Amino acid sequence: MAKINIDDFTPKVTQSYFLDTNVWLLLYGDIANFQRREQAKYSKVLKTFIDRDCSVFLTSNIISEFSNVLLQKSFKEWKSKSENVGRRFKDDFVRTSVYADQVELITTLVLKITKLPCVQRIPDDFNAVDLNLILEKFKIIDFNDAYIAEICKRKSLKLITNDRDFFSLESEIDIVSALA
Repeated sequence: MAKINIDDFTPKVTQSYFLDTNVWLLLYGDIANFQRREQAKYSKVLKTFIDRDCSVFLTSNIISEFSNVLLQKSFKEWKSKSENVGRRFKDDFVRTSVYADQVELITTLVLKITKLPCVQRIPDDFNAVDLNLILEKFKIIDFNDAYIAEICKRKSLKLITNDRDFFSLESEIDIVSALA
């Protein structure tokens, strides 16, 4: 495994890439206001991917995580208002106009991401991955990250991430990060 600092990274057309959920959130979510420096770096890399016609693979798992993070953030903000303290996500929040507005926004963002010329939607391959390898990695990092690492390994993808957790893996994948 190579840890590559994003400042030293030059994308190659012959290589394929996988952007972690946290990178998509920095690029398209509304949670990046405190990480503008990292956001600019990942934006530059995405622009290079588009300009060079590189392949960026995207799975349903990433879209699911992206959507859920943004919905949970919206829920926490909604719940912080005094009239909503103690309310629950599915029972109380889901039927609100705030939820509907957030779903509409997320839908727009997901469509923007999936329509990028460099993005290729791929199957998650759960039937083909070695679940035991994922569960071994799950002892060190969260399950979704272990799953992403296994997909990248299987498909020989460079992982673009803003998550240090991946650095703890003894893995066969290259990791590109502003944190490296």
